This record gives sequence, C-alpha cells and structure tokens, in this order.
Amino acid sequence: METAKNADVVLMFLGLPEAAESEGFDRDTLDMPAKQITLLEQVAAANKNVVVVLSNGSVVSVAPWAENAKGILESCCSASPVARRLPT
Repeated sequence: METAKNADVVLMFLGLPEAAESEGFDRDTLDMPAKQITLLEQVAAANKNVVVVLSNGSVVSVAPWAENAKGILESCCSASPVARRLPT
C-alpha cells in the first residue's frame, strides 16, 4: 500500500476471471469478485486518485464500488482487438 499511497494516480486493472464467464452457463451475480472489491477499497483508502480499467466479457455492477474510483474505463475483453489498442 505504500506504493499506492505515494503515487499521483493508481491504475487498477480489475475484471472477471476466465472461469466466471462462458457461453455455456449463466453467472449467479453481476458483482465483481469480492477480493477485487476489497483490494480496491484498501487502495482507495491509501490514495483517492484511483482509476479502474475493467476487463470483462459481460456486464458487471459498478454500483457497490464506483465511489472508490475517480474514473472507470471499460476495456471489455482485454484480448479483443479493440482493447489491444488501449494506450499503454
């Protein structure tokens, strides 16, 4: 957390793991994994300038954690041709 505390801006790359998405089944929830939300909350407590970059193939709810981010960038599936063109 010390690195996050001293940074001007923290970029957090969050999303759904491959095991959570498939054409063959429906998800039970729209929520992000709890461990990711907890980490985001901890980082946001150390630094208020957090930008979340989401990588997911289907909808996720940002309502439970959006207040912890100054910005949210939806990159969809990060392996997609569009996401590969995100600035680095």
